[in-house]
Amino acid sequence: MDPIFLTLLTIAANTLITYFLLNRQERRLAQKSFEDQLKSKMVHEKKFQTLETLYQKYLAFERAFSSAIWSLQYVHSEHRRIKFITTDLALLKDFEGGYGKLEECIDYLDENRIFLPDSMATEIRTMFVNSSFPHTIIRYISELNTNQKEEFANAVNEELPNAKFNLVVCHT
Repeated sequence: MDPIFLTLLTIAANTLITYFLLNRQERRLAQKSFEDQLKSKMVHEKKFQTLETLYQKYLAFERAFSSAIWSLQYVHSEHRRIKFITTDLALLKDFEGGYGKLEECIDYLDENRIFLPDSMATEIRTMFVNSSFPHTIIRYISELNTNQKEEFANAVNEELPNAKFNLVVCHT
């Protein structure tokens, strides 16, 4: 065979082999890119699903806690409303139920934290912990005896003279 023909045949063969290898590599890269996009989309969807569920759980906590708060008795004094510290066990159970909902929020957040950015997860957790403070105070008050409750109410009222509420122990 003619050397020019062999050279042209070699060039054509190399071109075809290179084309097929590049085409195969391009398909692999396209497949990998598609898989990465799909994975990213799934993680993004899971992030929003996690946020939506957290919000729903937090609203359930807020409703339960608000319901317990509204079940407290209020009386009007001349200028201020007076909030009772009560020993009513049903009311304390209402607060416990609300706190249980908050614990569900925190547990769900801990289980799904991987789907949220660290700063967002930390901020949400801080919000949940801060939401537990009123319950912690109510739980603390419920464990006091009557004299201790009166001392606590007096201390709070002296410490916060301009508060919207005065704490008063209701003997039930």
